[in-house]
Amino acid sequence: MKHYIADFETTGYEQYLIDGHTRVFMWAIASVEDIKIVARGTSIDTLMEWCFTTRRDKTTTLYFHNLKFDGSFILNWLYNNGYKRVKNFSNNPNKEFRTLISDMGVWYGITLKINKANYTIRVNINDS
Repeated sequence: MKHYIADFETTGYEQYLIDGHTRVFMWAIASVEDIKIVARGTSIDTLMEWCFTTRRDKTTTLYFHNLKFDGSFILNWLYNNGYKRVKNFSNNPNKEFRTLISDMGVWYGITLKINKANYTIRVNINDS
């Protein structure tokens, strides 16, 4: 299992007035082991593409500081791309995700699963 730290930069109020919504305009991921940037991009689409890139280790964990903020962009992307929130993953999960958010609104994590060929990729997104 690989562990990474990740961060988003999002548009501000002036861009919101132009676009009508706030969006991720930049992201970066660094390896926890050596703190080197391993990936970066300019949209949440490219981040999610990176998450589901085939790797030898089929479980990836990303840590975001303040997941409540960054995670809201991830959940929006998931819902807009046909993912379904479930309490328990099915035996053959595809485009399923779970969340761990307390009744007090504290975000602890999001777990995603998607089928690839003959295996399943799991992505754990946790609050740091």
